[in-house]
Amino acid sequence: EDYSTSHLRVKAGVELSGGFAIEAHLSGAGDDTTVDPFGDQIKFDTGNIIGIYLKPKSNFRDANVYGLFGFSQWDTTYYPVAFSFIKDSETVTMLGFGVGGEFNITRNLRFNIEGMIHVGSADYPVWIGTSTDIYAAGLAAGCTPDAPAAAPHRPLSLTASDHTFTETCPCRPRPRPSHRAWRPPR
Repeated sequence: EDYSTSHLRVKAGVELSGGFAIEAHLSGAGDDTTVDPFGDQIKFDTGNIIGIYLKPKSNFRDANVYGLFGFSQWDTTYYPVAFSFIKDSETVTMLGFGVGGEFNITRNLRFNIEGMIHVGSADYPVWIGTSTDIYAAGLAAGCTPDAPAAAPHRPLSLTASDHTFTETCPCRPRPRPSHRAWRPPR
């Protein structure tokens, strides 16, 4: 099952050295509804997302390239829309990694864009009954005011992000395809 959600994200960080920083992300909730192979509408809600990432980066004057590696927590909810009174909820710890770039727009404002991948596993005992692998790929873009050169911290950055989630699981028994014996053409 695939879901696509959009989030508003705030991030802040501390530069530890010229090429290394720690960054925290806080994203608002996002949800999406899809139709499973049985025709049921299924809703997946990410809940609020909070994460902490190590950020190795280049230090060029007008542009920087960086990597991100860390963990985040997602307060997820999964349920069929017809049975919204019975919801499976799970706080999922996701491993996240990605790359990005920051580019000067003006002397005091930078545009940033980054792509991230998150992987994790959740247990939804009511509706799925087993562990479910969750993969999320996201693209984020936003603006950051430049900190004064002497400031050890990074100002808040507001970004909008869009994620596509793929949930892989034996969700419910799927109908088996019919198997016909293969015969060579005559």
